[in-house]
Amino acid sequence: MNSAKGSRRATKTLSASQQKAVEEKRLRGELSCAECRRLKLRCDRQVPCGSCSRRGCASICPSGVLEAGAGHVHQGGMRVGQLRTKIGIMASRIRELEAGLGEGHALLEEKLLKIGRIDEEPPEEPGSISQLEGLGTLTLGEEGEASYFGSSGGNESLIAREMMLYSNTNEDDDSDISSPNPTPELFTAIAGPSVSNEQVILPSEEEARNLCVAYCTTGALFFRAWRREEILDEVLPKMYAAGGASAHLRSAMFFVFALGAYLNPKTPNGLHEDQAELWFQRGRAAFQRKNQKRNSPEDTIRALGLMGTYFSMASRHHSRDSAWAALALAAKLCQGAGLHRDPARWNLPPALVQRRRALFWEVYQSDISHSIALGRPPTTPLSFVDCEYPDEDPGSHQNICNLKYKYCRDAFVPIMDLVLSAYPTKRSYREVLELDAKIRRLQVPVPPSDNALETFYARQLLNAVLLTLHRSYMARAILNGNEAAAQDGDSSRPFDPFDSAQTPYASSVAAAYHAAEEISRSLHGFVVTDHELAGRVWFLTYHGFSAALVLGALASRAPGSTYAPTAIMTLSLVVDGVFAKYVHVSARHRTAFIILRKLKTRAIRRYTAFLESKGVVRSEGKNNGKAGAAGKIAMFGGKTSILLSSKGKKKSKSKKRKNEHGEGISVSPPESVVAASPESSTSTTSDAHSQ
Repeated sequence: MNSAKGSRRATKTLSASQQKAVEEKRLRGELSCAECRRLKLRCDRQVPCGSCSRRGCASICPSGVLEAGAGHVHQGGMRVGQLRTKIGIMASRIRELEAGLGEGHALLEEKLLKIGRIDEEPPEEPGSISQLEGLGTLTLGEEGEASYFGSSGGNESLIAREMMLYSNTNEDDDSDISSPNPTPELFTAIAGPSVSNEQVILPSEEEARNLCVAYCTTGALFFRAWRREEILDEVLPKMYAAGGASAHLRSAMFFVFALGAYLNPKTPNGLHEDQAELWFQRGRAAFQRKNQKRNSPEDTIRALGLMGTYFSMASRHHSRDSAWAALALAAKLCQGAGLHRDPARWNLPPALVQRRRALFWEVYQSDISHSIALGRPPTTPLSFVDCEYPDEDPGSHQNICNLKYKYCRDAFVPIMDLVLSAYPTKRSYREVLELDAKIRRLQVPVPPSDNALETFYARQLLNAVLLTLHRSYMARAILNGNEAAAQDGDSSRPFDPFDSAQTPYASSVAAAYHAAEEISRSLHGFVVTDHELAGRVWFLTYHGFSAALVLGALASRAPGSTYAPTAIMTLSLVVDGVFAKYVHVSARHRTAFIILRKLKTRAIRRYTAFLESKGVVRSEGKNNGKAGAAGKIAMFGGKTSILLSSKGKKKSKSKKRKNEHGEGISVSPPESVVAASPESSTSTTSDAHSQ
């Protein structure tokens, strides 16, 4: 018994100070840790030791010990029961999720997912509607002449067609707008007959200065060849110095005189054209002369740019085709002179840098403006241009000019890539809306100005760009919606192109409508402010003509829309308050008035019929009036069509009535002309080309 007791090791009780000393030694690695000592394991005396780390109890090393008991797991310190319970819960949850995948949530139905989502691709449409993404209008003459208006040149296409239809009824052939030859004036100006010294005689210095001031006040908004102080203090004195001006510099100044006389508000309508044409002819004569002083490329470019600007304004004697050709040639000469590359790269003097930048952007902007109006490609691709904008000058038109350059580069050029490219990449309607948002971000507050023309010009820039972007989609929405309504036969709800449930292009319809409203009311206000000047410049009323076509198309093709009454009121404001006042000014205004008057009459008739039928009638049915309206809307939207021009003129005995200005306006074209009209054959021609 005593031997058994002696074999047992006696347990020594340590005092508190001794226990503290043992723990300090363990912390220093001088003794085995408490857990290894309890389990009689070899300890490497690290903190924590390797044994405790392997067993998952490193947190208690070196002084702590684990309590021995049932169910204790050394690895990880977790009980088996806890792990099994957690695994069971997770497995059950996985089975529930797998079972729920087969059932769709009520809020994830396809019809609810479409809410607030723009389709990346519009739905497939009938073939006659897809033709709106066509080539535009090609006019062919009997002797091989040809003239082309692209898909963005719907305005000029309509006017050219109406000029052809009504050419037999108008004896005064004062415009060649319907001629398939685009550049006769340009070739005559460059390679005309020899001239005498009397044909290039200068005005008096006082008269020349007054004409230059008139040009700087108004004409420089459309093409600024020089700044005001440059033209008055530097260029004009050279004209009267002995041997101080080259032939092309003299020509450019004569064109400045012509624009100054044409836009001079002190000269009444009628006389301004004769005076301007006198100076213009002298400028053409000076352009052909040769003198000892060599022509600089900049002076030649300025002369061509001013010549093209005059072509675009004086429509009684010249056409916009010639303006486009002159400015395209000026753009080519800009490339030859290196104006498209930024001059600061060559460390040129600052004054010369600003002058070259300003000249390039004036030519580039004018070329883009005429190209998109006629639906033709630009002369200089933007990818080859790195020329910076000129610095802003508060004392001139530079602020409005820079705004004009920005809209040209960031708005009109992307639109041309979108609608005029022969091989466009596959674009979605979402890209059109994204471009719309980008263009709207360009809008800046219009600075206050005493010049009514400058204020009007600046305010219509944004709306003109948006109208150009959306009008083809607006035309497609209207034509597609009416065809769908006629096939549907459901008269319970009138067709409304502003309703996104009825057409995928409702956003374009709304954008085009609001832009047309703004342009129309702004134009009417400017006409009230400056009646004479508004009628002299066609491209001031050009966008008003586009806006009126949009309003008339919406009112006549969708009389059940809530916007139809307002559209008719604004259309009447433009027709009676703008174009009716200028039928005696130019053939373009007269032709535009004839087109818009018909459109206004049709819109009022359709809307009245809709009210009388209490919204039951949704379409006119198949009649010539509807076909004619659809043809014009399609041409306005850029539909592929071919016009045949005939030089045979038969004097018609159709009755003419006098309008309030005493001008003869034909009530209807002769029957022979109507029979030959491409109105009814447009769809047939385009169908053949589209197949």
